[in-house]
Amino acid sequence: MPTLKLDLLVDGDPAAVWAAVGGFTSIAEWHPEVQACEPGQDDQGRQLRTITYKNGQQVVERLVRMDDVTQGYLYAIDKGKLPVRFFNGQFQVYGNRGLSHIVWTMDFDVVEGYPEERALAIMDGILQSARPGLEARASARPS
Repeated sequence: MPTLKLDLLVDGDPAAVWAAVGGFTSIAEWHPEVQACEPGQDDQGRQLRTITYKNGQQVVERLVRMDDVTQGYLYAIDKGKLPVRFFNGQFQVYGNRGLSHIVWTMDFDVVEGYPEERALAIMDGILQSARPGLEARASARPS
C-alpha cells in the first residue's frame, strides 16, 4: 500500500493555521485545482464532501474522524474515478507557538490493471499542487 505525504512548515500558531485550513469542506478555499467542494451527508448521517476538480472530475469523500483537539481529520474516498481503492487520507496541523506543520498523507492501493507509476503520479500531483494554496491561506489567516 503506497503512502504519499505533503509536509509544509509555515509561520503561525497551530490553532490559527488549523482555523484557516482545517475545515473538512474548506479545500476549495486553498487547493488551486479544486473548483468547488460541496458538503453533504450519506444515508447513515456521515459527513461527506463532493470535490469538483477544475478538469471536471468529481470525488466524494467521507469524513471518518475529526478532532479539533489534535487538529486533524481522517477521511476516505467513497466515489470517484481516481485509480485507487482502499484509500485513507489524513490531514493534520501541529507545532509550537509561531511555527506549524501542515501534514497531508494518503494511503491507498492502486486499482488492479492500472500502472502503479501513473497512479502514484496522479495522487502525488493532488498533494503537491496544494502546496502554494496551503501556504498562502495559512499565511493570510487573521492573527
